[in-house]
Amino acid sequence: MMELKTNNTLQPNSSLTLVLLTTFALFFLTSCATLKKGDCVEGNWSGIGYNDASAGLKAKSQFSAHTKACSKFKITPNVAVYNAGYKKGLAKFCTTSSGYHYGAKKSEYYGVCPKTSQKQFLKGYLAGLDTAIIELNEEIRDLRFKRLRAISKHRRVRHHSDPDVKKINKWAKRIDSLESRIDSRRSGRRQLRRWHDYWATKLK
Repeated sequence: MMELKTNNTLQPNSSLTLVLLTTFALFFLTSCATLKKGDCVEGNWSGIGYNDASAGLKAKSQFSAHTKACSKFKITPNVAVYNAGYKKGLAKFCTTSSGYHYGAKKSEYYGVCPKTSQKQFLKGYLAGLDTAIIELNEEIRDLRFKRLRAISKHRRVRHHSDPDVKKINKWAKRIDSLESRIDSRRSGRRQLRRWHDYWATKLK
């Protein structure tokens, strides 16, 4: 691979760092801050269970997180009412149409649907993952084209009779950023393919 950086003053790429920080922040928020005080006081456990199921979340882990969040306010969630709402939410979630949209959004399926409806959900989910993978392929193709253009620009400024160091660094950073974005999407595509391959076996 050709050497693109012209000096040691370039900063570490920020795109990948931003992706990692965002992922961590989302994980932290979804795993810790499940409910606010008002939610615990209101106690609409049926609605909360329904919403968790509609989002494809696991009942056990979500209820445990809700219990922990509400314990700060000395409130105990009603598990029976929560489970009843959760069951109704699954009826909405575990459909072919819902599965397609869930997969197209690149969401991971945790196997929450009962056997009676999981097959129809998976048919849609796998089709949705296929759509998401195609979109990532297109994004990768577009980014690779932009990277080639950036490499061409970088070469021209480097071989100019009077090289502009700022421009050289600018295009080197641009190339680095594009490569990180390509790597990120390739990683995402590999993950989607793993999910697809795993759940496809459940349809056989």
